[in-house]
Amino acid sequence: MNHANVLVQERDTELIDAKAVFRGSYASERPILRNATDLAGCVSLLELGARLGLIELLRRETSVDADRLATELSLPADKMRALLHAYVAAGLLVKNPVGKSFSRSEEFDDYLYFSGYVLWGLSACRPFIEHTRDYLCAPTAPQSHPRDGGLVAVFSEWVGSKAFYPPVLGMIREIAPKKFVDLGCGTAKLILGVLAAIEGSTGVGVDVDPGVCRLARMNAESRGLADRIRVVERPLQSLVEDPSPLAGAGIVHAGFVFHDLLPEETDVAIAVFRNCHKALSETGGYMILTELVPYRTNDRERKFSSLLSYFHTQFMERRLPKPTEWAGLLRAAGFQEVEFFEVDMPGARIIRAQAHKGASSTTLPKFAWETSAE
Repeated sequence: MNHANVLVQERDTELIDAKAVFRGSYASERPILRNATDLAGCVSLLELGARLGLIELLRRETSVDADRLATELSLPADKMRALLHAYVAAGLLVKNPVGKSFSRSEEFDDYLYFSGYVLWGLSACRPFIEHTRDYLCAPTAPQSHPRDGGLVAVFSEWVGSKAFYPPVLGMIREIAPKKFVDLGCGTAKLILGVLAAIEGSTGVGVDVDPGVCRLARMNAESRGLADRIRVVERPLQSLVEDPSPLAGAGIVHAGFVFHDLLPEETDVAIAVFRNCHKALSETGGYMILTELVPYRTNDRERKFSSLLSYFHTQFMERRLPKPTEWAGLLRAAGFQEVEFFEVDMPGARIIRAQAHKGASSTTLPKFAWETSAE
């Protein structure tokens, strides 16, 4: 397959380091979790809080009161005070020496970020581990032992808060689109960040989950941005027949949604990419993907990348495209230069491709999967 005019970096040393290019709030470079005991204590306490709804409240408020938290979470006041005491003792929270309030410690967000990796693998993906034999042998295992989608979303967001949201937002701020579209928008964290950063911009979020669409609209209301965002509840595949949400976009972003179509719906993925290219060629805009690539073998990425790759290929029955294959999918839709940016999350890449204004996509190369899947 001809990859002329496509920038595909296979060797990790040739990747563009997103942190070196785009501004953002990244994880601490210091080893704040120094050993397995630190990790075990931090991860377990934060998972307790996540399951109770405590973490969401702690992240939303600058300071919190134990009695109010107990009321909001429907817990006995003494049990809430005991949990907050444990958080203070662990260095997750700081108690106000004067009043009864608690606030996040300086490194709270970093603790969430690092814990997110462990909890995604061991908690959100727990059915894969508890029911390994069924997943390997029984076709009905995904229906009999499904993952908790809520936990997947929560712990993935903890990882994303430091690993890929900051560089993606930095990239979008530099381009400064008038209209931003997010496919698989979730609770609209990224869109609302874009709208807050780019004065006068508007956004469209597309997601298939009615619950997260409802939360996205609530989040927009709470931030005073509801008049600048439209949340559309529909599947990604619907953009083949009705691409209207893409109209006028300066950037279309898709975070970890296209690999869910592969390999069975490869033609559908290319058709959606083509409609994105058609819309973006009106503005000279960009397609930005936050996506997975399989089995990175460098020392920094190899362990978590292996977990991601194995779970996706064996238990979720997905095929993760290699960088050359991601480039091929985008070229088959009319995009030309394709850039790959390295982020902190092992096995993840930001992929950026521009649709040149007025570009024609009448003659397009055919896409073909490479001979062997990793």
